[in-house]
Formats: sequence, C-alpha cells, structure tokens
Amino acid sequence: MALVNKEFLKTRQLQRKIVRVEVPEWGEEAFVCVRELSARAQEEFEYMLVQMKEMAGSEDVKKFDNFRARYLVVACCDEDGNPIFDSEDIEMLGNQENLIISRIFNAAKDLNTVLVEALEKN
Repeated sequence: MALVNKEFLKTRQLQRKIVRVEVPEWGEEAFVCVRELSARAQEEFEYMLVQMKEMAGSEDVKKFDNFRARYLVVACCDEDGNPIFDSEDIEMLGNQENLIISRIFNAAKDLNTVLVEALEKN
C-alpha cells in the first residue's frame, strides 16, 4: 500500500460516475445524464442551501428559489461529463413538469450527497 501524495492526485484521472436518466416526455429516446460532483461543486451547492435557509422569510430568499433546478445545472452533463446547462437555464428548468425534474433530481441526489434535511425543509 502506498501513501497518496499531491503528485499522485495531480496526475490521477478522475473517475466520476455518470448515470443516464430517460426522459421520454421530451422525445423518443430522450435522456440526460447526471454526474457525481466534485467536492468543490457539492460544497458550493450546499453553501447556497445554507444561505437560503438563513434567508428564509427575507425578501432576498427569492434569489435562491428553484433549488432543484439549480442542482440540475450543476449535476446534468453529457455522456462525457461536460455540463449541459448553465445558470441562465435555471428558470427554464424550473418551469418544466415536476415529474420530470423530480426524476432527474432524484437520480442526481442518489449519486451525490445532498443535505437531505435542508431539502426536506424547503
């Protein structure tokens, strides 16, 4: 067994899982992929949830609505793991059918660690 050092981590090929989610409502054979997030991306999303919880009841809380759509922007990807959405797509994703967004979100949530307590309260 070898001690892992920073040189190893610099050259290591990342092996994040990617899961395909079928979305027949968007067309025959339509699908999106969701990916396992990096630690940094996960923490950025969790920080946003903490901010949203702290702002509950204030006028600024609207800045953090659509948290599932926000998570999908971070988690959805193509088959190579490249993002397919950006922050400009949050509103569009939030306006899609709940059943579809829930299916994709649940796949992303199952693949990643999401602050479940925060999600249940929002």
